[in-house]
Amino acid sequence: MESLASAGFDVYALSFRGHAGSQAVETLDACGIDDYVADLAEVVESLPAHPVLIAHSMGGFVAQRYLSQGGKAAGLTLLASVPFYGLTGSVYYMGLFYPRLLMELNKFELGSVPKFDLMLVRDLLFSADMSDTVLSSFVQLAQRESTRALLDMLVPQSWPFLSLPQLPALVLGAGNDKLIPAVDVLASARALGVEAEFIAEIGHAMMLDNGREKVLARLLAWLSNTYWGGDVRH
Repeated sequence: MESLASAGFDVYALSFRGHAGSQAVETLDACGIDDYVADLAEVVESLPAHPVLIAHSMGGFVAQRYLSQGGKAAGLTLLASVPFYGLTGSVYYMGLFYPRLLMELNKFELGSVPKFDLMLVRDLLFSADMSDTVLSSFVQLAQRESTRALLDMLVPQSWPFLSLPQLPALVLGAGNDKLIPAVDVLASARALGVEAEFIAEIGHAMMLDNGREKVLARLLAWLSNTYWGGDVRH
């Protein structure tokens, strides 16, 4: 956020209800994807202009659902995003190549384990050389996700990708992603009419992982070329 702001962009961060001290909920598991879409719509409507949405993982799914329902945005960047058709491909991918990680992730989401251990977090989301210090900070802030929201992304989707608007878009995949397979990144890009790009040697948490400066550099270049003709203004 600081780097984008220094480049001349107004930057806002959204926490969905029940997350990071945002709007309190009685039960997180009662929150569904449509609730998160409503949260996004509320924030967008409060801004002075239509924003460029920058969305990671589940947030990318929420952003696509929002746009498919007529939501307004000046552009869209997807980072290691769940595709418009949901998590089915991810579950098969993890079950085939990373069954242990899938089992441990499910145990965490079901509340069987209160916190991930550092080794598991590194294996699941980050590069092998990510420091224990950063991992410890991440684990302290991590929380489980709404079961209802996860199920919303697992069931067949009734909204077709053809309802996605054609707007300026950047779709980035993580070269070492163990949650979102490359085919899902390619499908997201195809639905938006752009070419997918992959950042090599970076994990699913690509905005936090070692190599995140490459993600930021590509994002800044795309923003400046798309909206300011290549000039980064201060």
